[in-house]
Amino acid sequence: MDTAPGILIVEDEVLVAENLKVTIEDAGYRVTGTARNRNEAMDTLRASDTDLVLMDILLEDGKCGGIDLEKTIHEEFRTPVIFLTALSDRETLDRAKESHSYGYLLKPIHEKELLIAIETALKRHNLEKALRLSEEKFRSIYEASPIGIELYGPDGRLTQANNACLRMFGAEDLDDVQVFNLFDDPNLPVEVRELLLKGETVRYESTFDFSTVRDQKRNRTAKRGTLTLDVLITPLTGRSKRKEGYLVHIQDITSRKIFENTLRELSLTDQLTGLYNRRGFLKLASQHAAIASRTGEPLTVYFLDLNGMKRINDLFGHGEGDRALILTAGVLRKTFRNTDVLARWGGDEFAVLMVDAKKGWEESVGNRLSEAVEEVNAEGRLKHPLGLSWGFSSYDPGEGESIEDVVSRADQAMYRHKRGDS
Repeated sequence: MDTAPGILIVEDEVLVAENLKVTIEDAGYRVTGTARNRNEAMDTLRASDTDLVLMDILLEDGKCGGIDLEKTIHEEFRTPVIFLTALSDRETLDRAKESHSYGYLLKPIHEKELLIAIETALKRHNLEKALRLSEEKFRSIYEASPIGIELYGPDGRLTQANNACLRMFGAEDLDDVQVFNLFDDPNLPVEVRELLLKGETVRYESTFDFSTVRDQKRNRTAKRGTLTLDVLITPLTGRSKRKEGYLVHIQDITSRKIFENTLRELSLTDQLTGLYNRRGFLKLASQHAAIASRTGEPLTVYFLDLNGMKRINDLFGHGEGDRALILTAGVLRKTFRNTDVLARWGGDEFAVLMVDAKKGWEESVGNRLSEAVEEVNAEGRLKHPLGLSWGFSSYDPGEGESIEDVVSRADQAMYRHKRGDS
């Protein structure tokens, strides 16, 4: 099978057509046919594999019908055309330049010029075809991408948005969101705006509130709620480094952020009691201690122990032990304030950070703890009476001590209380 490029000659002068055919075939190309008019040219194109058309401008009784035929060929086949003409008047050549043709050759045609024009046209056409395929492939990927993609002009005006982006923002088409301007977006941080104007690529998280954008008439959508978005913006520049626009990739990470927050909460809380765990307690207590160092705010740490935990587990099982821990957490919630930090320190030990605890509260707290324990025991919800021991210690910002130091002192005070030394 001959794989050489196929060339159609459209020329109503038989001698010229035959000379062209010989020259082209001697150069290794295929001649798919010689046509004298429009109908013969179209029939040949439909019946053969033609890569290039050499066509006289003067067709159809000496008129410039070749220019009109070139338009038809381009629309139906996208096959490149090189004009052949004996005319050199400016009007004809200007008309030829306005067409989709790949140039023109003046008669009489020299072999070297012809072959150069053919080689150049075929290379150009192959390149354009490859680019077209690349664009089509990019368009397919662009539309099928699960990531929202937007294209903004150099002035920040939104010009394109793919389907994923439209779905994300509850839009039916581009008109619903086209009022967006990248630089007028209130969700765009000032520092990000400055980096973009400098031509730097930026990535940041943004919150998109549908109620807010609807009130601002920036989005015609019925969607409600708030999205957390991961945004990547890449400035686009041409060869002259001139800014041509901005490519924006947007991912909806709302579910991921909820999951991360849930994991974070789980890593800071005790699953059995719902109180903070030791890590959560130390994290929050350290933050309060840093504030207290600046403001002089008084802090007090209580350390508590569930008495007889081993006996409860041994006699009644670990299920009963778990109930005792849960009820102890309830005692702490009832005794202390919502502003205080309650934690299960580990095992049968608990810690409480009292924020802004005034002097003299120790007796009141002790009384409330005793009353809450008595209420639990009076309800008979445990097979073994609930008993707590506790101790406390104050945090002194001026001493340069850590929260762990205060907890250690409160722990020691708790053991004195357990032994009955205080």
